[in-house]
Amino acid sequence: GVAFDCTVIGQGPTEPFLRMRIEALGLTQRVRLAGAASREAVRQALSACDVFVLPCRVAADGDQDGIPVSLMEAMAVGRPVISSRLSGIQELVQDGAGRLLEPGDADGLAETLEDMANMPLETRAAMGRSGRRRIEQSFRLDAQIDQLLRVFGRSSSGASPSPVGAGETTETLTAQTTKGLGWSLASTMLNRGMRFLITVVLARLLAPQHFGLFGMASL
Repeated sequence: GVAFDCTVIGQGPTEPFLRMRIEALGLTQRVRLAGAASREAVRQALSACDVFVLPCRVAADGDQDGIPVSLMEAMAVGRPVISSRLSGIQELVQDGAGRLLEPGDADGLAETLEDMANMPLETRAAMGRSGRRRIEQSFRLDAQIDQLLRVFGRSSSGASPSPVGAGETTETLTAQTTKGLGWSLASTMLNRGMRFLITVVLARLLAPQHFGLFGMASL
């Protein structure tokens, strides 16, 4: 028995089913489906919540999340996160920034939320600070641009990235993905114009107008 308020932001084909389940379980006073929201509305909701929850699953066709932007946004504002042990999510949520569960583990999610509700405020705050540091160190826009520029520089000089091994950096992994793609970028392209182009591309990828379905639990 934990008192909570949950706001689900986003929209999609499962919304009617979720609404039906909320009503059937008598949770209409606790769980609110807010629909699609602007970036500013999402930012305000993140600032007001205690825990960010994104329980991901693998789709029937095998599709799954990579590194969800919504998780990065939540960690960037210093919120502890709960998500699934899938693909790139495990790369993102490290160093005590949150908890990861097996996909579809509803009981585990409930238990983890209860643990979060009962832990000291400072413990949750420390998890949030850890997540913020993770974003600042590895996922800042300028850092991503610099990594891409280094990759392009290697490719234009004819250097071949070495195979990726356990414990190697994201930069090495990124460089490996360029192998065999036939990059032939002249060094003169690695100037302000190229940096601006990459900034625009990454900005579009990292700052969509609306985010997908996720939950923000205010404990």
